[in-house]
Amino acid sequence: MQRSGLRTIIGFFFGGFAGLSLTTAIIPLVMSNFFNLYSIDLLLSVRGFGIPLAIAWAVGGAVIGWYGGVRVGGAILGGLGLLSGIILGIFALGGDAAMVVASGLAGLLYGGVGGLILGKAFPKSLNDYTT
Repeated sequence: MQRSGLRTIIGFFFGGFAGLSLTTAIIPLVMSNFFNLYSIDLLLSVRGFGIPLAIAWAVGGAVIGWYGGVRVGGAILGGLGLLSGIILGIFALGGDAAMVVASGLAGLLYGGVGGLILGKAFPKSLNDYTT
């Protein structure tokens, strides 16, 4: 498939929605399950980070849409997920070492799997559909 503006725009929106989902749903859910905290308190503590992290993920999604490929997608969104989880763990959740590690790993897992899926949707070549 050729690089096109439509792929970039679609990747932008999917990446942005994935970043917003990580910030407002996944991280509070994981932290409430592992650390017996109230999810509404966690949601209130991460609410200020939703838009900035969604924009960063949207740019990552646009890059995946432009370049394509499973490896590129997994690497970009996995790295963004790890970085986002660490940022949320340090600044929004208090900076406890166990919470930073758990938040980073949750972001890495969520971003890595999401990046693999998004990279599969935007293949570099026709051969990427079969592998």
